[in-house]
Amino acid sequence: MAAVFAWSQETQGSPPVSPIVPPPDATEAASPEPIAPEPEPVHTESPDTLLTPLPDNSLPPAQTDLQPLPPAVSAPAGPTIPEPPESRREQASPEIQSNQKETENNAEEKPSEKQTEAGAGNIHFDTFILDAGHGGIDPGVAASDGIKEKDLTLSLAQGVGQILLSRGKQALFTRTEDRAMTASQRAALTKNRKNAVLVSLHIGRCVEAQSGAAITLAWDNGQTGQTPPVFIEQSRIFGEKLAAVLQEKTYVVHMVAAPLRMQRTAETPVVLVECGCLENGAGRQMLTDETHRNALIQSLAEAIMAAAAP
Repeated sequence: MAAVFAWSQETQGSPPVSPIVPPPDATEAASPEPIAPEPEPVHTESPDTLLTPLPDNSLPPAQTDLQPLPPAVSAPAGPTIPEPPESRREQASPEIQSNQKETENNAEEKPSEKQTEAGAGNIHFDTFILDAGHGGIDPGVAASDGIKEKDLTLSLAQGVGQILLSRGKQALFTRTEDRAMTASQRAALTKNRKNAVLVSLHIGRCVEAQSGAAITLAWDNGQTGQTPPVFIEQSRIFGEKLAAVLQEKTYVVHMVAAPLRMQRTAETPVVLVECGCLENGAGRQMLTDETHRNALIQSLAEAIMAAAAP
């Protein structure tokens, strides 16, 4: 799955590339518990749209190696206060009751608005959920020689995650193997997470006027009305900070706001990162040459940490 942009494909010879192998230390990522073979979904994720998810009922619930959160502890109930007799209650007129209800509603809304504004303007993330796009029967973008987006995104996610872990950050992975997942299964890792952001990694498809080595950042634009405004604003701020750091590292960066299907059910901000494309020399080298790919992984990890700082 990838955001679609019009970029021009350059006809030039592709330089020799090294075999695709995970970056250093990426192979040490913990593997999830063995799972039963999955039935094939009826539909695959389309690499040409941000809106078409796999049907949620086409796959079994996602399994992760995360420990379940402890159940909430309920506070002990206090003493019961007897209700005054009916004859002693103050009977308010319908007009007074209406005014009281409106005042109570306004009192509830104002703190919420203030909290939303404060929460959006001061982002600070210390938990990073890394989503390797596509997987399983859904290959994503595929080159003519068999290189698949799903393999590259897994390599990028594991490499970035290892660097974040080595810096004392918490990194979680939506998948650590070649398996298909629905958008809501990927978003499930965001539940009950505080100070967290989901970064979904993808590879682009070169079309008219595209720079092969460019990176595109996308966040939800709120078009569906299903995304809390605070997540839209936090995603935008994080995405813009991410772009600034990557530009300092000499990467060409594009930014776009579009409907993101994962943000509809996610309980954290979501930013999609689309890295280059496979159809021209510059993009292919950035993704498949080991030296260039490791440099991209290092840059992404450093940019994510810098953008997440307050």
